[in-house]
Amino acid sequence: MPNAVDDIINQRGFKLIGNLTYNLQLQLWWHPKHCIQIIIAQIDDKILIKGSKSYYLRSMSQESQTWARDIPGLHDYLLSHFPECHIALAHFRDINKTIIGNHLRSTLNHTTPSTQLPDLQEIRQLQTQQEDYLNQRQRLNTLSGVLNNANDTLGSYLKQKSGNCQAK
Repeated sequence: MPNAVDDIINQRGFKLIGNLTYNLQLQLWWHPKHCIQIIIAQIDDKILIKGSKSYYLRSMSQESQTWARDIPGLHDYLLSHFPECHIALAHFRDINKTIIGNHLRSTLNHTTPSTQLPDLQEIRQLQTQQEDYLNQRQRLNTLSGVLNNANDTLGSYLKQKSGNCQAK
């Protein structure tokens, strides 16, 4: 990386926190006061810089319940002020144990349908059935190869059985 870029970044208060090399040489910088992270990549004579800063919003009612207010308004404000914005919601960021417990109790009270996973014995049984079908199919294919040109009842029966095994 050019030293001029490093000097400019340092003058702005960023600290180099690491380098990452995976097909590209990346530098990771952090601004401790403003909590801004930037990643710098140099490709030939071009330098790419990507920065990110996280904001955390919390809304609490008088009963200590979290609630969201005017999310569409916040979304419109962010779109009008920033060319690109990524929003992620975290339900359990910086909230107390009582709120987490209330949320878990309400979530756990709802029953959801679940599918019982097969146990080891059922898996072995299914594998045995599959092997039996494959063996039967192979035997029928071998026998039908012998009688491939036969147009009699036995030949048509074998072709029918072979088709049934392939369908299974």
